[in-house]
Amino acid sequence: MECGEMVDHAVIIYGYDTTGTNNYWLVKNSWGQDWGENGFGRVEITNGRGTCGINQFVASPNVTKL
Repeated sequence: MECGEMVDHAVIIYGYDTTGTNNYWLVKNSWGQDWGENGFGRVEITNGRGTCGINQFVASPNVTKL
């Protein structure tokens, strides 16, 4: 992703896989089960900003006590 480009889609990173020769983030997409591997996919873990900006804009939920 080049500087100045806009991120226009989000996925949920729910884990990672380091069992093969490459390391991957495991992601869930909101486009339904017809996308990727039944709605899930893998994005290779890289150094730096990351593929498709996956390491650039990270959000986590706010947790509050009930």
